[in-house]
Amino acid sequence: MCVHVSPTDTCEIQLLGGFKIIYRGREISDASVRTKKVWMLIQYLIANRNSTISIDQLVSDIWGLKESHDPLNVLKNLVYRARHILKDLSPDQEAEFILYAKESYCWNSSISWKVDTERFEECIRRAESTRYNNDKIANYYEAFRIYKGEFLPKSAYCDWVIRKSTNYATLYITCTVKLCKLLEEQNRFDEIIQICETAVNIYPYEERLHEQLLKGYISSGRFSKALSHYNDISKLFYSELGVCLSDEIKTLYQKIISSISAIEMDLSLICEDLNESDQQKQAFFCDYEIFKNFYQMQARAMARTGQSINIALLTLSGVDQPIPENDVLKSSMQLLKNTILENLRRADVVSAFSSIQFVLMLPSTTYENAQMICHRIIDKFVEKSPSKQVKIVANVRPLKPVDL
Repeated sequence: MCVHVSPTDTCEIQLLGGFKIIYRGREISDASVRTKKVWMLIQYLIANRNSTISIDQLVSDIWGLKESHDPLNVLKNLVYRARHILKDLSPDQEAEFILYAKESYCWNSSISWKVDTERFEECIRRAESTRYNNDKIANYYEAFRIYKGEFLPKSAYCDWVIRKSTNYATLYITCTVKLCKLLEEQNRFDEIIQICETAVNIYPYEERLHEQLLKGYISSGRFSKALSHYNDISKLFYSELGVCLSDEIKTLYQKIISSISAIEMDLSLICEDLNESDQQKQAFFCDYEIFKNFYQMQARAMARTGQSINIALLTLSGVDQPIPENDVLKSSMQLLKNTILENLRRADVVSAFSSIQFVLMLPSTTYENAQMICHRIIDKFVEKSPSKQVKIVANVRPLKPVDL
């Protein structure tokens, strides 16, 4: 039996960044891991609260209970347990939150609901439909504040959650970028920085957010902060994803470098700042943009110094396939990096060229010596590598001087 519920009894539901229900001052959440499948049922019915869900759909779409000997009874038991949990929201009345009719279940539509995902989408719709920038900013701002994190993070392994989470993430990232661009037109750079610092904590691998954050730092004159952030994300993207940053972010890096102009009259302090730590005994590992600067500088100097410099490219590949699987690739690339740095001199320069390649600059070496160095690195790598699925291919070429 479902008793009458007053329209003023609004139920608030959070699906973004976590799950909780607030009703009449009472709150429940999915903090308990023992009832994971029960919470999954509640979340599914709420997320599809405008639809009536058949038993067959529940069985096949969420849990895969077809493997159970009696999936219908298992589902009935989950519904019973879900209703018991939801009783805590309304212990003094017989209100039913989950209704059953004609072999289908649905969420009770007679209760007034306030769901964060619906409010989030409505704010974006209003922002997109208005012609006025200030109204766009206000609505995008509201959508940004509503979004507390990924959709149902504790149920992120479910296919239906993944689909919805991807959609909401795309909306959030697009909304944030559009908001930042509108704020940029009004020179509201401090707000851009606050927004993007929050956003990159939620989605640290979204380059568009980092690009907006770097623009905020640059436009507000925080070049040291911009440079520090660039170095951090460059390491993050390479170590975790094995990829380099986008051309747009590299262009911002060049802007950062060209804009840093600190004045220091004490030359001894400048030299002290420029000197490396005495503990740095390995070859110099740097971003590829910095490596290119070294290369161009050495190419210009060779005509005058006559120094012999060789460039080597070490490529990791699979023995029986072009590129190893991701887990093998990541561990093998880290081992190769460590092996390179341990077997080169301090004067040598190293950079990641791609997700499977390192490029080396070997000054004061002959072509034959450079090949020997590469073979030594490969031998050391083979000794340490636990995987027999990978191999290293080396290519060496002399650096050609630039005619001035």
